[in-house]
Amino acid sequence: MTSQWLEDIANNRELKGQDLRVLLVLIANIDYLNVDISQVEIGKKLSIKKQSVNKSIQKLQKLGLIEKRFLSGKLVGYTFTPKEP
Repeated sequence: MTSQWLEDIANNRELKGQDLRVLLVLIANIDYLNVDISQVEIGKKLSIKKQSVNKSIQKLQKLGLIEKRFLSGKLVGYTFTPKEP
């Protein structure tokens, strides 16, 4: 994760307040580039519904900032996908 990646996020006008809050929780729970936290846990931390978290996760995926990680077909977390300089 580079400072340029973070600056690109800061300048992305498609991301709104809730999306950025979800992204910050993901970053706060990072282990290298992987995050093992459920949407329910994120919702509890931010006092928002799981459906709202899901909507933000989908937007972050669409923008290429994260990818879902699966193990044996089960969602186990997320991976950050910073662009290389």
